[in-house]
Amino acid sequence: MNPITVFKKLVSNTLFNTGASAFLQSIAGHVPDSDAVRLKKNLQHIQKEAQEGIDFLDKAIDEDRNLTQEETKKVRDAYADVRVLLDGAAQ
Repeated sequence: MNPITVFKKLVSNTLFNTGASAFLQSIAGHVPDSDAVRLKKNLQHIQKEAQEGIDFLDKAIDEDRNLTQEETKKVRDAYADVRVLLDGAAQ
């Protein structure tokens, strides 16, 4: 699948579900972080997850090719992980 198409699908599939993860975390009893050390750790995790997806996209773009099925799955997973972490942070 084309890297741009993958990204557009990811965004369109989650655009209207931004509060879903925060809602689920809330009903599960998650308390928003206020400790600076935990917030830093969460932000570092977001950075790591985002970089994983970016690396696959960069490789496909540099080689002027479509993503493999496995790469598409990993980009989708990285994007979902970032969304979950960001929605939890927004909460």
